[in-house]
Amino acid sequence: MGERLGGINLHLLKKLSEEIGVSGHEDLVRNLIRSEIDGLGEIEQDSIGNLYLKVGEGHPRVMISAHMDEIGFMVKHIDKKGFIRIELVGGWDPRVFPSQRAILIDKNGEKLEGVVGSKPPHIQSRKEMEKAFKISELFLDIGMSKEEVLERIEIGCTGTLYSEFRDIGDFVVGKALDDRVGVLLLIELAKAIDVDFETNFVFTVQEEVGLRGAGVAAYRINPDIALVVEATAAGDLPGVREEESPTSIGLGPAITIMDKRIIVSSEIFSFLKRVAEENNIDYQIKKPAYGGTDAGRIHITRSGIPSGIVSVPTRYIHSPNQLVYKKDLERTFELLKFSLEEIPSSGLY
Repeated sequence: MGERLGGINLHLLKKLSEEIGVSGHEDLVRNLIRSEIDGLGEIEQDSIGNLYLKVGEGHPRVMISAHMDEIGFMVKHIDKKGFIRIELVGGWDPRVFPSQRAILIDKNGEKLEGVVGSKPPHIQSRKEMEKAFKISELFLDIGMSKEEVLERIEIGCTGTLYSEFRDIGDFVVGKALDDRVGVLLLIELAKAIDVDFETNFVFTVQEEVGLRGAGVAAYRINPDIALVVEATAAGDLPGVREEESPTSIGLGPAITIMDKRIIVSSEIFSFLKRVAEENNIDYQIKKPAYGGTDAGRIHITRSGIPSGIVSVPTRYIHSPNQLVYKKDLERTFELLKFSLEEIPSSGLY
């Protein structure tokens, strides 16, 4: 795997992807981020777990954010044979679960691997074979007796489906690229830019369960303008009509005009497009109105905060194997860097 791609550190993306940080339990990811931004500016953490990096002073006050949490599950029951039942955390499609590898964080903070088990096809009825499993019919098998399981696992332990990060030519694939690509871009931007205005890089928590951290962060900072950096669904796939595909791989960063939680102001939308065009950066418009991001909470905080969204198109989002085109990632970095540098002269605030 190459160390860098333009402004992008692929080795760091691998570490971010493979770390575990289910919504509400983002500690390990937050510690990794903190180690990368140490020394770049003023670092703080709030009571809900958001991590802040403040650089620069003066007007305007800018917030640029990405969420560090990922979808996962929580242990809710351990049966007499040591099999573990789970409750989903975030927006999963349960059909991806059977036979997947899983990883949990035990009550001592250590990682523990297992597999998602289900009734095998050999003993299913024909009717059972025709239906997808429900989460209530699945379980985690970590290869231990109940007594051994109870030494490591308790109700409330969290985990997720797991896969190793891979560099596969023009693409990278791994878990939690929603939104560890955004986290990576914020870290790289903080290292690359030199601003003479207050810029707050915010790594938010609990986005996947209702945009919870973003509202706290926006209220705390009260910025003049906010940018949210996300991974968004790419639908350029067999079986998806062109008009149904929110974004496509290979066309560059996606600029949102509307999703289920926000209608972006025409000024911010036009600004991001203009920056892309003036700097010869390929971009696309995300088709409305799919999904939602932290901007949905940020823009209605206090008396209202002008907010924009720039996203990296990602195939197989909310699965353990999410796929991103490297050049899309690099172009997104370029668009964000130029946009931050031009905000003081943008007239947006």
